[in-house]
Amino acid sequence: MQAIRKPVVGLIAAFKLAVIMCLTMSASLAADATQEVMTTEQINAIMADFEQKYPAGSIDSVPMVENLISAATKTKADLQTWFLQSEKDCYKNFFVTDCLNKLRTTRTKHNITIQRILVEAKAYQRQLRIEQLDEELRLKQEKAKK
Repeated sequence: MQAIRKPVVGLIAAFKLAVIMCLTMSASLAADATQEVMTTEQINAIMADFEQKYPAGSIDSVPMVENLISAATKTKADLQTWFLQSEKDCYKNFFVTDCLNKLRTTRTKHNITIQRILVEAKAYQRQLRIEQLDEELRLKQEKAKK
């Protein structure tokens, strides 16, 4: 009797696990369905706004750098979300490869823009840090002379 009972208990546990997994997956799919799908035009508008807000050579203060870095992080997240949503939509098309290639090209173009602006912001941060260290060194040397 014991030999028969163990497999049945194992089957019940496996069935319970399968039910839990199905419920979890359906909940995550429902959450995905309620999420607003961003269009290519929307992501292009977000990127145009980002690029207009931070043109090349416009970084001139520490608060601006901090705002830029947080805005870049949010924009990158938006871009990634758009890409993943659009990638799923591409599989509904007949020409999947063409659709995916267009998405990747657009994502790459926008990532290059974000990266260019971030590099400029981080260069400004490094320059400020170097100036601060130089000033500290100069004060330290003056103090040592006295």
